[in-house]
Amino acid sequence: MVSFGSYSDLAIVELQEAVKLDEKAQVVRVAKEVLEVGDNVTVLGWGIPFQPRAGLPDKLVSARLKVSGVDLELGLTFTAVGRNEFGTPVDTCAGDSGGPLLAWRDDAWRLYATLQGGGYNCVKDR
Repeated sequence: MVSFGSYSDLAIVELQEAVKLDEKAQVVRVAKEVLEVGDNVTVLGWGIPFQPRAGLPDKLVSARLKVSGVDLELGLTFTAVGRNEFGTPVDTCAGDSGGPLLAWRDDAWRLYATLQGGGYNCVKDR
């Protein structure tokens, strides 16, 4: 877990009972290898820009991004702002922190990191 001052972005929960998965759910394993610049990743979060402003978001949003940097000393992976098919910038936003950063490897999803928003401002599009 990376901690920034008194703020940390990860929680571990121990369940009393096993979760019963249906055909829509998949097990995601923690990756053993490190991502490299140029790797494709998928991020998930509740997002801010396309969600209702009042109350909790009702839709989980995903974005496909490329790794733009890796700092092994700090344990950080950086992603570049992407663009969707309409040319709209796509990135993680405030509210996505704590969500997964995933990559498809060896026919399975692998978890590489948790998100910390703060670079791209999705609401102001800059």
